[in-house]
Amino acid sequence: MVSGLAGIDERTTLSSLVRRIARGDKTAFHQLYTSLHSAVREDAAGILSRGADVPAVVSSTFVEVWWLARHHTGTDVRAWIAGIVAFRAHERERGPAADESAADDSHVDLARLLGESATSVRARCALSA
Repeated sequence: MVSGLAGIDERTTLSSLVRRIARGDKTAFHQLYTSLHSAVREDAAGILSRGADVPAVVSSTFVEVWWLARHHTGTDVRAWIAGIVAFRAHERERGPAADESAADDSHVDLARLLGESATSVRARCALSA
């Protein structure tokens, strides 16, 4: 069950959040991030060979969710996001070792969406790696 949203079917809840995100609702984005951050982190860690790349993949995944929410048409949000994680992680694996400027950009973008400082997002991502 999605944390903080007990009593409602997870698929329905996640689909509702994505529809709200598609309309620019940052509160819904924050709820989705809070609910799925750990699962996204675990998915990324399961694919990546370098643990140091996990925070960048987590950040870039959620930023991509924000930008693509209006194009999501399925009902399985968790599978859609897992697909984004896999794409981002494989892209990171194929690329040069940890491009820190790209990671910093995704942390800054995610911080803006969450209404937090880039430093707090960067710290949370580093602690969760």
